[in-house]
Amino acid sequence: MTLYPGLQKAMALTDADRQRIIERIQGLTQSQIDYRLTPKVWSVGEVLHHLVRIEVSISKLFNKLIKENHRVIGASDVMCIEVMTYSADGPQHAPEFGIPVHGRPFGDLLTELAATRERTTQTLAKYTGDDPAELRWTHQRFGDMGMAHWGRFIGLHEGHHLRQIERIMTTPGFPR
Repeated sequence: MTLYPGLQKAMALTDADRQRIIERIQGLTQSQIDYRLTPKVWSVGEVLHHLVRIEVSISKLFNKLIKENHRVIGASDVMCIEVMTYSADGPQHAPEFGIPVHGRPFGDLLTELAATRERTTQTLAKYTGDDPAELRWTHQRFGDMGMAHWGRFIGLHEGHHLRQIERIMTTPGFPR
């Protein structure tokens, strides 16, 4: 599947971020996936389900941008996505559509992560224009972002949640 070069670079970095998550959770049991320090703190499984839900939403956004040719010409003065970071310690508030469900089977979550990434890549492959940076949408926190920025955002978002997964797995009480 051939992607526009900027999209290909963004997704290669994003795929590497996903691979780090997969490597970190490899071999966990269902009880480890479901473990919550408190009822208000997400489990590893909930983090994974959240990642699926957010990527599904972004993939739908890509479809919309491509289908409607949602262009903003001359808006190349956007923030550099590579320096976008999340606070590793402070909780963020997920949008309603990104709220996960607790207790999902681990195997289902792994399947959904892979299937969602495949759909995202297939959607991005539909882009045939000259510059995907012209197809933009505004993120409520990070502002105006082109398609490659959104693709990279997926990976940066996953990097934030990888740190969350690592904190969960190192808390006292995490099942061993």
